[in-house]
Order: sequence, then structure tokens, then C-alpha cells
Amino acid sequence: MNLKKLAAIILFMSFIPTAILYLNKVKLQLFQYPNTDELSLYDSSFADIKKNMPGRGMIGYMADPDRYFALKKYYQTQYVLAPLILARDTSRDLIVCNFSDRNKFYEFVRKNNLAILNDLKNQVALVKKNNR
Repeated sequence: MNLKKLAAIILFMSFIPTAILYLNKVKLQLFQYPNTDELSLYDSSFADIKKNMPGRGMIGYMADPDRYFALKKYYQTQYVLAPLILARDTSRDLIVCNFSDRNKFYEFVRKNNLAILNDLKNQVALVKKNNR
């Protein structure tokens, strides 16, 4: 066998254990921290309020009007709560609230005569209309 071919085979074979170790490390990292992407973490903040929501239909959505990421949070919330449809208004019986400022949230609840079903956790709350 040619000396160059033999050297190439030995060199190639020496990389195989390194590649296997590297791939095992990557696989371990992938499975060690499941659901740590942004959307999975956002989804986990809705665990409590999902219990009080219908499986289908349309509910209201309200958020800080001046939030930089307001539209992004709206679409993320819509994705997380599907197949529910979010209407960006307060005319629905149930309203998902996404407020970063607790005072603004309580002011919104008071102004609209709403009852809090799930208080703000991770900036997310569920409220309903008070029946008079």
C-alpha cells in the first residue's frame, strides 16, 4: 500500500473518535435543556390561565399600548393559545392581558369593570367581564 494512502487512512481514523465525542456532547446539550427556546418559555407562562379558557372560540386581548414588542407578544400569544382566536379589543367575555406594568393592569381592570381570574404572573393575566 502506498505510504500516502496509509497516512491518509490513519489521519482519517484518528478523527473518528473526536467526531463521535463531539456529536455526543451536542446531543447531550440538546436533550439536557429541552424547551428553552423563547416560544417554549413564553408558552409556559400561560400554564395557569389556560385552565380557565375554552378550547375554542374568540377571546379578547389587551396589552401595554406603549410596549416596544407589543405586536410580537400579540402574535406569540395567538400562537400559544391556538386554536383560540385573539381579538384585540375588550368586548369579549374573557380577555387575556399582557402588561409589564402592574399599575396599568389594575387601572385597566378598574376602568373596564373586570374581574381577575388569574392575576399577573410573568406579565400575563386572564380577566372576565363583571355581570351586573
